[in-house]
Amino acid sequence: EGMSKPIGTAPLRELAAGKKTVVITFDDLTRATPTYEMVPWVLDQLREAGIQDEDILFLGSFATHRPMTHAEVEYKIGKDVANRYAWLNHSCFYGCKEIGTTTGKTNVMVNQTFLGADLKITLSGIKVHYDAGYGGGAKAVLPGVSHIETVEHNHNVILRQTKTSGPVRIFKNEMRLDIIEAARMAKVDFSVQLMYDHKLRPIQVRSGDIVEAHHNIVRVAAKTYCTPTAKDADIVISYA
Repeated sequence: EGMSKPIGTAPLRELAAGKKTVVITFDDLTRATPTYEMVPWVLDQLREAGIQDEDILFLGSFATHRPMTHAEVEYKIGKDVANRYAWLNHSCFYGCKEIGTTTGKTNVMVNQTFLGADLKITLSGIKVHYDAGYGGGAKAVLPGVSHIETVEHNHNVILRQTKTSGPVRIFKNEMRLDIIEAARMAKVDFSVQLMYDHKLRPIQVRSGDIVEAHHNIVRVAAKTYCTPTAKDADIVISYA
């Protein structure tokens, strides 16, 4: 029900109508995202729009991390899906196309297969990120499916030049704003953002525009994932 109420875009089945090729991104095992919980709904929407299975490609969106094995992809998107649909590991070293330069002077180079699809969908999980505020959203593009030089400028140059990055910081985080600008250049059509608990059970979901849907759900995450701090405590007990 939550995924069927998109924020900032038309419903997925309407966006998919008349399209010929679809790319769906997913993160790797460095993120606990239960992507397999989102995939069936997305595929149902595409089928309703008349998209054929052979015209759907899953693309690993994990930036400079190592390629995933078949078993790992089965775990992320579901065994049946991994064996039925084509999937591909993104490479940050080649196969990327330059699409512009951000205000922060990041030369944006993005996976050509992703850019070439008629319909671009990103699937992300929401977790606190040390520099970018939260995972998910536009990070599926940068660093997700970007060239290593693009990632390097955003993650190193901009991060060092600014002092606005940090955990749970989104709206005035210059590193995050650079990421969002790059994602806008890539023209993502639809995004799903999933919050989950410590047992990987979905607890909140938003879909639609890659930025607006993400902004909406991180407002919920800020009240759910962040622990209130006790100020000026005389005694603190920590445990692991």
